[in-house]
Amino acid sequence: MLGLGHSATRLTGQGAAQYPFTPGALFDSPGALGGYWDPSSTGGMFQDIKGRVPVAGPGDPVALILDGAQGVTPAAGAGPLAQRLGGQGAELFAAPFATIGKFADNGDGSFTCTGDGSGTSYVYKDGAGIVVGDWYLVSFEVFGFVSGGFRARVGTSADDAGIGPWQVANGTAEVLLRGDGSGGNFWIEGTPATQGSVRAVSVRKLPGLHALQEGGDSFRPLLMQEPGSGAWYLSNDQAGGRLTVPLPDLGADATEWRADETGVVISGGRTIGAGLRDLPVSQKLYAYGVVNRALTAAETADLTAWLMSQRGV
Repeated sequence: MLGLGHSATRLTGQGAAQYPFTPGALFDSPGALGGYWDPSSTGGMFQDIKGRVPVAGPGDPVALILDGAQGVTPAAGAGPLAQRLGGQGAELFAAPFATIGKFADNGDGSFTCTGDGSGTSYVYKDGAGIVVGDWYLVSFEVFGFVSGGFRARVGTSADDAGIGPWQVANGTAEVLLRGDGSGGNFWIEGTPATQGSVRAVSVRKLPGLHALQEGGDSFRPLLMQEPGSGAWYLSNDQAGGRLTVPLPDLGADATEWRADETGVVISGGRTIGAGLRDLPVSQKLYAYGVVNRALTAAETADLTAWLMSQRGV
């Protein structure tokens, strides 16, 4: 027992102790804002900020960790990311479409680009509902590839956040992108030399406030695991390794919590304004979160027990 009237029931999952309660329950009430970031949810962590390279095990660097507060439920393991991420929004890439340049709509959900070097080509969805700063899981399949390349864009400007990498061979591309520019539109782009086709194009919102590191490889914390309990944590070097999250204005009665090498801390009555906020820089960060309201005694007890379980206690 934890001295709080709750016991930390352990479930076997990826080698770490798990408590039946999760902080996602704290965000069920209307108007709840904030998020929580859980290193034991290894399927929701990536070595790059576009979500192309998942973490594979202890010692891997972490550039992006998904927020669990808005129903995103990542499953670890192999296979398409679209099949492993629960809680995605509705499909946004739906007819009518428009084309620019050498793209043609084949009428069967596929699009062919016959680039001749004369200019960039696009197939796009006008008014797709892309919101600046929100995250989207984009996927598409390239087939009949000859030359050039294809990439996705969310939003209407050329900000790096909203542009995926070039797909330069047959196969499926998946990427996590943040809405950029003035938002609104979704694009598949072909280079001036692109010759080939795309199909199975999908773009879905990935709700939540996802934490990332854009400072380069040397600034990524490492995912580590306790040898005894199997508890997962992020290990920072106390200098450069950290993740940041853009928070809305959480007001003057926010609750912030963490579990790290020093123990469990739950702090109420915090004033947290809008802007970037660093996840705690700890040698062992087992969990972190924040919500824009006070917690009840029962919620505090449940959260404490969950945080203890994340530490393997």
